[in-house]
Amino acid sequence: MGRGKQAGRTSRRGPWRSALLAGLVIGAFAVAPASAGKIHGELRGVVDVPGGSLTLPLAAGAPNVTITLSLGGVGGPPLPIVVTPSTRVGGGMTLTLKDNDFIEVKALLQSGQIVAVKIGEENENEVENDGEGS
Repeated sequence: MGRGKQAGRTSRRGPWRSALLAGLVIGAFAVAPASAGKIHGELRGVVDVPGGSLTLPLAAGAPNVTITLSLGGVGGPPLPIVVTPSTRVGGGMTLTLKDNDFIEVKALLQSGQIVAVKIGEENENEVENDGEGS
């Protein structure tokens, strides 16, 4: 008998992959030169925002806000991300983030912090099913 994934069983690799990804992201930032601050690809996960909700974009002159992105989803490794008034919103003029929204973030490393360049909402079900056959 083969050892393939059986119907009804879930993969245990998801949380492990998320933890590995977080370690790689943080480790890469620790050794990257300042000129190599761009993160290639997107960070995806569930967001935790101060006060339970946050409307983007921030107003000009507003203070920066730090959100926490749990990479891969609930229970994933937490990654603090700074949102600034210059952070762009994907797919529209405004976006209200609430705790546990699934988002995608494009970011840069600036002064040792991960700073969001663009934030957009993601459909968690589409991301989870990405690459799976019907």
